[in-house]
Amino acid sequence: MTQQTMKAQNSIVLVPKLRSATLVGRRLVAWSLEVSLVAMSALVPWGAGHYVLMDRNMLPIEGSVEESFMPPAADSGALRVELNLLVKHAQQGWAWIAQIPPHRLHRTVPRLTNILWTVALIAPVITAGGQLVQLRLTGRTWPKQWLGIQVISITGGSLTLLQVVTRELVRWGLPMVIVVGGTLLTGVSAAPWMLFIVILLAMAEGGTTLALDKRAWHDRVAKTRVTKSHAGYLPISGESLLYSLPMGDYTSSSQSNGIENNGVVGNGMVNSAIQLYGETANDDEWWLTEDAGDLTSLVLPPRSEQSGGSLVLLPPSQLLSGKRAWWLWSSGMVLACLAGFSVGRVGQSSQIQAESDAFLQTAQALMDKTQAEGADYDAAILMLAQVDDPRTAQYLTDLLSQTSRPTTLATVQQALISQGLESLPPLLSLGRVLENDLQQSLDTETRSLRLEQRHMVQGAIAKILTVHSDELDGIRLDRVNLGKYHDSERSFRLIQPGLLAAGTSWQNANLSQANLARASFFDEGPDGKADSYDDIISDLSGINLSGARLEHANLQGAQLSSANFRRADLRDVNLAYGNLEGAQLTNAQLMHVNAPDSQWQGSNLVGADMTQGMLDGADLSRARLNRLEAAHSSWTKAILPQSDWVGANLIGANFEQANLVSADFHGAQLDGVNFERADLRQANLRDADLRQARLTGVNLADADLAGAIFDDGTRVTGSFITPNAQLNTANSLQGVNFSRVRNIDVRQLNYICVQGGIHPSCQKLMDAAE
Repeated sequence: MTQQTMKAQNSIVLVPKLRSATLVGRRLVAWSLEVSLVAMSALVPWGAGHYVLMDRNMLPIEGSVEESFMPPAADSGALRVELNLLVKHAQQGWAWIAQIPPHRLHRTVPRLTNILWTVALIAPVITAGGQLVQLRLTGRTWPKQWLGIQVISITGGSLTLLQVVTRELVRWGLPMVIVVGGTLLTGVSAAPWMLFIVILLAMAEGGTTLALDKRAWHDRVAKTRVTKSHAGYLPISGESLLYSLPMGDYTSSSQSNGIENNGVVGNGMVNSAIQLYGETANDDEWWLTEDAGDLTSLVLPPRSEQSGGSLVLLPPSQLLSGKRAWWLWSSGMVLACLAGFSVGRVGQSSQIQAESDAFLQTAQALMDKTQAEGADYDAAILMLAQVDDPRTAQYLTDLLSQTSRPTTLATVQQALISQGLESLPPLLSLGRVLENDLQQSLDTETRSLRLEQRHMVQGAIAKILTVHSDELDGIRLDRVNLGKYHDSERSFRLIQPGLLAAGTSWQNANLSQANLARASFFDEGPDGKADSYDDIISDLSGINLSGARLEHANLQGAQLSSANFRRADLRDVNLAYGNLEGAQLTNAQLMHVNAPDSQWQGSNLVGADMTQGMLDGADLSRARLNRLEAAHSSWTKAILPQSDWVGANLIGANFEQANLVSADFHGAQLDGVNFERADLRQANLRDADLRQARLTGVNLADADLAGAIFDDGTRVTGSFITPNAQLNTANSLQGVNFSRVRNIDVRQLNYICVQGGIHPSCQKLMDAAE
């Protein structure tokens, strides 16, 4: 190839120390800075939002129990709101990737948390997008610019958008596919380490830079390469650079002479001029680098001759290759899809028209028989129910709301039941309208009619649930009234034992005194594993199940916040991972309940029976547990700060490693309770029965022990208690630290010291006794 010589003056520029490092070192530092910028733009607002969320969930332990039940002051930041759609979809996407069960997802958060998490989603997109734009326009992000490296195409030109996207997809997309695919195939969740694993895989892919040509895989696929700037730089001036376009074979010397003679070659050939666009003297960031530090020539290919605007016919082999072939194939596929769609629409329109005609004809026949009575009218109603038209269910529901004859109401109900699940939305709407009407002042006849219509609606919904019990996933029955009702003319009670209602929504529904024994509101999902991402749970927030029968029911992971379970039968019910925040369970029967890791914050369990219940890891912060029957129940590692146990029966209960900070056990029966390694700081143990309680490793700092009972079967000698032989052998308080307890009297202190407890006054009392 012929070489065209160009003369220019080199300019030497001193570079930072990092720029003098190897190319691999520079790339690693630049990559780390780029990732850190994107990560920090997400982590900082997310962490702030999480802090606000946790801060709003915690109350100061110094406050009294009564204060903990006071309504919070109005605070726009503390007000809990639904997650906005962006955060909600992002959470669901992350849950799918990390295999997080549905019960662990947030549904309501403080308003400030909602805003900060939204920023955490938008900020990294803007940051990463800005880096991609920089890479497309200049070949350098800010870290690359600072470190003196640049990404260029292997052809020597600037990067195209396709190259930028391809490069980043291979770099980050491949690790993401490996991690996500491995998680889905194996079912093993690596959620806490997933991002770290992705970064490690991306670094491993970047390690292919150590190959002979110094190009990583993503550079090979995108046809790019990374270069660095050395100590010597030749700035490109704003003036045009002249180079010769040889039309034949010329010697190097003749070409050099031609350039020196104002662009005229020795043979009279005039050189052409080019401008390197964007590379001007005013742009200090654009440099033409040299490896040897003494650039004397610039090698450029000759310009191709233009055809002067004439039309060039390409051969078929070139016509069907490259971009032209892609456009031809794409256009053909689009046209084929449009043609198929048009044909399908024509056929579908004909079918829809036929069904519409059938619906209109049947409806007209029904209207003609409106004044008729007996079998003909009822037959027309049942015939209408057989028409496959989406308007049928709504039409029948409207007919039920306008009918007063009892026989016709029963026929319409039967027709609606035959429509199946399609009848539920209009029936639910009509039920709400009837409930609103019954709240108004009505005359006797109108009220009786509305009650009969509501009775038909409730009966139709109950029978549809029975027939389609295994098809209810995704059905919304919010605010439905299926509670028990009885008067002189009619009565209703929902009886659905064994109902399969996983994935249903019953928010603020009324199911008082319903029979839902052995009903299941949970399903393991396609993978057949409980507590996994595809678990199908139900939402029963605010539901009224007072007096209902739910023994042996499966409510695992269910949303039961603010639910009403007063006097409900919940024996042997499964409430694992369930959310019962603010629920009312006064006098409920919860014997043998299985509720590990469940949420009961602020719930009311006064008078409930949880005998032999299993609540390991459950959170009952600020819960009211007065007069609770919980003998031989298990609360290992439970979260119970500020819980109220006044008068509760906790004989034989296990509170090992439980958090009982500021808990109130005033007058509670704690005989045989296991408090090993529990946190009882600031707890109220006034008049508590601690006979035979296990207190090894317990934290009793600032606990109130006024009147607490420790000794049993002891005799008093003077002012000092002498324990009997049996208690002296047991040493039930051996090693327990009572140094910082409050309101302890001399009798208690004597017993504690004899049993091996730790208190600053023990040595003084022992010396006095001698």
